[in-house]
Amino acid sequence: MILCLGPTPAAQRVMVFPSLKLDEVNRTAVTLDGAAGKGVNVAKALKSLGQQPLVVTFLGGERGNALRTELRRQCITLDYVTVIPETRQCITVVDQSAGTQTELVQESSPLNSTAYEKLMRAVRKRMKESRAVVMSGTIPPGGPADLYLKCARLANDAGLLTVIDAQGPALLKALAARPSLVKPNRVELAATLSSNSPTATEMPIERRVGAPGLQEQRFGTVGRVPSPGVRSIKKPGRRRPKPSGVSERDLERGIVHLSELGAQRIVVTAGKEPTLAFDGRTFWRISSPRIKAVNPIGSGDSFTAALVWRLLRGDDLGEACRWGAAAGTANALTLMPGEFRRQDVEKLVRRAQIERLRR
Repeated sequence: MILCLGPTPAAQRVMVFPSLKLDEVNRTAVTLDGAAGKGVNVAKALKSLGQQPLVVTFLGGERGNALRTELRRQCITLDYVTVIPETRQCITVVDQSAGTQTELVQESSPLNSTAYEKLMRAVRKRMKESRAVVMSGTIPPGGPADLYLKCARLANDAGLLTVIDAQGPALLKALAARPSLVKPNRVELAATLSSNSPTATEMPIERRVGAPGLQEQRFGTVGRVPSPGVRSIKKPGRRRPKPSGVSERDLERGIVHLSELGAQRIVVTAGKEPTLAFDGRTFWRISSPRIKAVNPIGSGDSFTAALVWRLLRGDDLGEACRWGAAAGTANALTLMPGEFRRQDVEKLVRRAQIERLRR
């Protein structure tokens, strides 16, 4: 099994409007309800890929009951801690005429220390039957910033693949455990290194990994795809600049800094722009197939799921990311996050492009 730890699950509602008009009454064409949150999305994507995920999380109230029922319907193993606060709800608003997807996110409620103690007991127990541990998302307000650090150390002691998709103090503290892989997106990388400014490199963070005010790009599934395969780029100085004005060399410096802090491998998704991956020696640039997205929410989590699946199969980081890009793209073709078709991934992976970059 693959243990998916996500302490901030959500009841997910997707509402599709032919044309959304602000400050008016709007009627949906389609409304879907399901389960989400980053850890849950990773688990659903793993299930779509034919794997056996195990979700460890907190659930509370009627929404928590509904989420539990939905995961069981999808035959996803669940180990949860019952808490008093109601599980949050997130709403995706799809405007078909404008081609936009807007995510309305309810923040999670604070939890007491007893809830975290029970969660850690569940993690320890379930690691015995797992091959990998994926830790995804934010920690509830007031929760222990070292939660992922503790879990990563337990996973290391058990000889498991450890993957962390987080940002800020939770990610920085976890780096002390030398996790197998960390996967922030570009905005999360900027936020993480900004919070670590006393030990950051001399270049300002906004120049290294992002610009002030940069808005998160949620779907990371559109890229330019010349042809399948891997090709080598001999001169790093000739790499394409980012449309935002941040060069790949600047982004690489931030990635290398995470490596120096303890991450063994780093994958940074970047919205519509190509993903960069680094294994401590080699950089890869991964571009995803060009598509017309239906709903890109959850594509990063689907990328993570396929990445873990392929690493467990023995693929190198570049090839595993190619499958990740294909899964992220397949996810963007569906309305509900993580619920794509494996056959779409197998078709799209042939169109994903890897470029090996020489430092």
